[in-house]
Amino acid sequence: MPEDLKLVVDAEIEAALTRAVSQMCELDDPVQWLGEYVETLYKKGAFSQAQGADIALEILIPKVLKRKDPTGSLRSTGSSFNLEAIANSISVAMAYYQLRDYIYISFTENNAIEWQILDQRLLVSVKDLSIFRQLCGEIQVFFINSSKVENKGTETEDLVELLAGTKQFDLENENVAKSLDIIEKETKWKLGFLYDHLPSDSKIQLDGYNYSEFYKVYNELLEHSIYQRYYSLANNLSSVITYSEDELVNATESAFGIGKSLCRKILIDIAASSRSSFIWVPSKKKFLLFPFSFSLKDGLSGILKKFAKDHPNKFSSSVAVAIGNSLVERLSDYFKPFSNFRCLTEINLQKYSSDLPDIDLLAISYEPSLGFHIFVCEAKNNLPASWAKEHLKARGKDGYVEKALSQSKKINKFLRTKPGVDLIYSIIKKHFSHLDFERLFPTGFSAVYDFVIITSQNLGMFFPNAETSIINEDMFKHIIDGSDGDVCYIQNFLRNMNETLDSCYDVKTVSIDTDHYQIEYEVAQLSKILQIERTQYLSVGALEDLEHESLSTGGHFVDMLSDPRGGKG
Repeated sequence: MPEDLKLVVDAEIEAALTRAVSQMCELDDPVQWLGEYVETLYKKGAFSQAQGADIALEILIPKVLKRKDPTGSLRSTGSSFNLEAIANSISVAMAYYQLRDYIYISFTENNAIEWQILDQRLLVSVKDLSIFRQLCGEIQVFFINSSKVENKGTETEDLVELLAGTKQFDLENENVAKSLDIIEKETKWKLGFLYDHLPSDSKIQLDGYNYSEFYKVYNELLEHSIYQRYYSLANNLSSVITYSEDELVNATESAFGIGKSLCRKILIDIAASSRSSFIWVPSKKKFLLFPFSFSLKDGLSGILKKFAKDHPNKFSSSVAVAIGNSLVERLSDYFKPFSNFRCLTEINLQKYSSDLPDIDLLAISYEPSLGFHIFVCEAKNNLPASWAKEHLKARGKDGYVEKALSQSKKINKFLRTKPGVDLIYSIIKKHFSHLDFERLFPTGFSAVYDFVIITSQNLGMFFPNAETSIINEDMFKHIIDGSDGDVCYIQNFLRNMNETLDSCYDVKTVSIDTDHYQIEYEVAQLSKILQIERTQYLSVGALEDLEHESLSTGGHFVDMLSDPRGGKG
C-alpha cells in the first residue's frame, strides 16, 4: 500500500471513469442521451440533482467525443438507450470531479483534506471549511440573484402558459410575439448577473474577432436557449436541440452580417468554452444545445478564460486591464445611492513610498455618532474558477488573494502614520465640505477603518483564518443594496459572514465503489437559503436623528484626526 493515499484514490477513480466512458460509448448518440438526462432533471425542478449531473457532463462529454473509430464517427454498437448506464456514468463522473478537486487541493494545501484507510474503505474528510463555504456561498448568490424577479420582468409560469400549444417562432401568433419580447428582457436581465465587465460594444480583439462580435452571437444564442427552455416545458418536448453546422452558421451570418468563416469560429469557440452545454461534433458537422444547462452557465467569462488560456500575453495586455478597472468602478457605484457615502477610486500612494500599492476604493461614510467610517477596499477581478486548480490561483506567492492581503496590510500600516492620517483628513475635508465641521465636531472627529478584499468570486476559500474580510462582488452588492446606507449593517454581515454561510449547509458522506475500495468522501449539502433582509436607515431619517442626538449631547468625539495645522479635526 503506497503511503500517499490520494494517489491511490486518483488511480481508482481514473479506472472507474474509463469504464463509465466506455459504457456510454456503447450507446447511439451518447452525447444526446447525456444531455437529455440532465435537461430532464432541470425540467422536473430537481435543481440540486441537475447541477451535480451538469458538472458530470464536463467530465464525460469531452472524453466521449475523443472515442472515435477510423472513420471519425463515435463508436456505437447500436444500443439506443440505457438509463442505468447513463445514470451510473453520471454518478461516477460526479465523484470523479469532486475527488479530483480534493486531490488537487491536497497537493497545495497539506492540511485541507484528510486521507485515511480502514480495511477496504478509503475515507476522505474536508478540514478546511472555507472549501464548503465557497461552494455554498456561490449557490446562495445564484438563488439571491434569481430571486430579484422585480428586475426580471416575468415568471416561469407566464411564459409556459403563453407558449403552450404554439408553433416554434410563429411570429404571427400574439402569444409567441409577446413571449419573445419577455424573453428578450429576461436575457438582458440574466446577462447583468454574468461576468459582464466589458461593454457589449467593446472592440477588444479576441481570437480573430472582437468582443462585440462575440457578444452579439452569444446574446442571440442565450436568448434562443431561454426560449427553448420555456417551449420544451410548455409543450412537454425534448429540450436538447440539434443544428447542422451550416444551418447555424448561415443563420448567424444572416442575423449579424458577420462573415461565415468568422461566425463558424465564434460558434466553435462558444462551444469550447461552454462547459459542455453547447457541443460541437466536428465528425458529424453538427451542434447540440442543452438549453437549461447553457442558460445557467456564464458564457462571458467562459470565452475570456479560453482566450486567456490560448493567448495569455494578449489577454494580460488588453483584457486584464479593462476588467480590473471595471470592478473598481462597479463597487464604487454600489454606494452612490446613499447620501452619507463618498467614494474615491485608484488613490496613488507612490509619492509616499514606491513600495505602497494604490488604494482601489475608499468608501467613506459620515457617522454623526462617531465621525467617519471608511471601508478600505482592495479589488481583485480574477476570471471565475470552475474547479480546484483554478480556485488555487488565489494562493501562493503570486496568488491574487494572497497579494490583496499583502497590499491591505501595507495600506493599513501607512494609514496609521502621520502622512496617512493627513491624507485621510484632507480627503474627508474636501469630499464632505458641505458639513459644518465646527458645529458637528467641536472637539474633533474620529475615523474608523474596515479593510475588505472584494473579488469576482472568492469568498475566503483557502483563507479560513484571515483577519481581513474576503467577499465576492455579488454578495457584497446584495449587502450594500440591503443596507440603506447603514454601516453597522454592512459591518455585521462582513464580520459574521463565515458563521452565516456555515449555518446554511450540512456535511454529509457519500461513497463510490471502485475496483479495490469503497471511497467515502465528505460533501456539503445546502440546508437553507440565505436571506439578506433589507434594513432601514437613511430612508427613515435615522442619520438625521443621530445627528440631532449628537448635537444635543455636546458633539464630543474622540480626537483621532486632528487638523495638521494644529487646529481642530
